[in-house]
Amino acid sequence: MAGPTGATGTTGSVTPSSGRLCPDLSMGTLTISGVELVNTYAWSITDLRPLWDSADVRGTDRILPGVIGVIPYQRRWTVTKINLPMVISGYVDQAGSIYDNPFVGLQVNQAYLLDNVVAPVGSNPGTRPAVLTMPDTTTRSGDVTVETLKFGPMAGAISWPCVLVISIPGGMLT
Repeated sequence: MAGPTGATGTTGSVTPSSGRLCPDLSMGTLTISGVELVNTYAWSITDLRPLWDSADVRGTDRILPGVIGVIPYQRRWTVTKINLPMVISGYVDQAGSIYDNPFVGLQVNQAYLLDNVVAPVGSNPGTRPAVLTMPDTTTRSGDVTVETLKFGPMAGAISWPCVLVISIPGGMLT
């Protein structure tokens, strides 16, 4: 089967004539439940920088009627929801083997991610372990809740842009 040539636009590049994704590892890598989500031929998160941001903060100051200003109260890190842009290839599996039918490939690759990363965890607290390897090879880890995998318009049989939505109960990976 002849694969695609060139690039798939903003969704990630493809190795000419193979259909394999060429992930950009300069931002690091991410695994959730042991599944590599950046350095794979079949799917890749295209931007890990949202995981570099600080956590959301909860807390408010107290307003006193008739008094200028507020009484400040301490803030705390809180759960943070993050959207990670991603692309799934239909041409190859995660080992790089070529599918005969790219639409079957999309179906199989999507099913693998749904079963092993996205499906709700049946035990308390319902989170999955995540490890972010930074560009300097240090790691940040923590538990995440995978909220959903939202699919965008298909870019032909070459790739399927999507967004992996996660929440980090501790606010950020540390």
